[in-house]
Amino acid sequence: MQDKPEEQLTCFRDYAKPIVSEMQKVHEKNQRELKSKQEALIPKWRLRDTSAITASGEYDVGSKPASVQLGTSEGKSISTAKISVFGVLQPINGGPLDTWEPFFNVAWDRDISAKTPKDLRQFIVGMEGNLLTGSFASTGQAYLTLRAGHRDDVRSDTRGSFFNANADLYYIPWISGKRGKDVTHRGIYFPVGLLVEKTKSANASAGPEGTRSSLYAGIRFETDLNAILPRLSANASTQWFRDVSVPSSTDKRHPRYSTLGITYDLVDPKTKTGWVPSISLTRQVGTDPVTGEGPVRKTVFGLGVKFD
Repeated sequence: MQDKPEEQLTCFRDYAKPIVSEMQKVHEKNQRELKSKQEALIPKWRLRDTSAITASGEYDVGSKPASVQLGTSEGKSISTAKISVFGVLQPINGGPLDTWEPFFNVAWDRDISAKTPKDLRQFIVGMEGNLLTGSFASTGQAYLTLRAGHRDDVRSDTRGSFFNANADLYYIPWISGKRGKDVTHRGIYFPVGLLVEKTKSANASAGPEGTRSSLYAGIRFETDLNAILPRLSANASTQWFRDVSVPSSTDKRHPRYSTLGITYDLVDPKTKTGWVPSISLTRQVGTDPVTGEGPVRKTVFGLGVKFD
């Protein structure tokens, strides 16, 4: 049996320890906590030509630098701007939103010399985090992304705002591969969400004014194909979308959007940290009002890069 450590009442100071030393430790601890709080207010941000965050909370930051160009062409002044600032704040510490990450995105896309001139300005804020914890988190989670934003189309004199709540319910079983130590990772995702859009326009040709409220649900399947070829993966998804309420004299939308693709990482992300290039082949069919994609019916071969 081990002896219990000697107990000491907290109301009695241990005079064997110098008071200055204890005060110094308290001061250093307070300084660390203050620095931590200050760093939590400093966002991890990027300045690029484009950037966005999807309904599922995935970041898509452009690889090119932001740019502003001024000049003349055939006696007319021209100006272009492709500026996007994307930032992720430090996770929230404590409370019901513990570990949730706030984010923001500001973008300006202007080109008045193009065949179809444009001048778009957008601002988005939001946060993302897990809804479920505990034993369920070992095999799956419910990941919620909240986004709210404002968009101003100067050329068409149209302004709009939106709110999007997207929950990804997913289950991730692990199954042993057929080749030695290769492991096949399969994930099944069930995205469900609410999209509310409000449009105000001074231009009748830009479309009807009013508010749309919509619901959507889908399923996405991802799997590694290590048993066939290391670093090869495949994915498939389908989404159903339906308007619940729309402005008067406006038809309700109920499109479907599906994808099927394969991806091959050119280097092994398990052994190499940093930028991971890849090639992919994707088939897209349908319309996705959440992302603005479509209507499409195409097959795309792409070169990509991700940062791990």
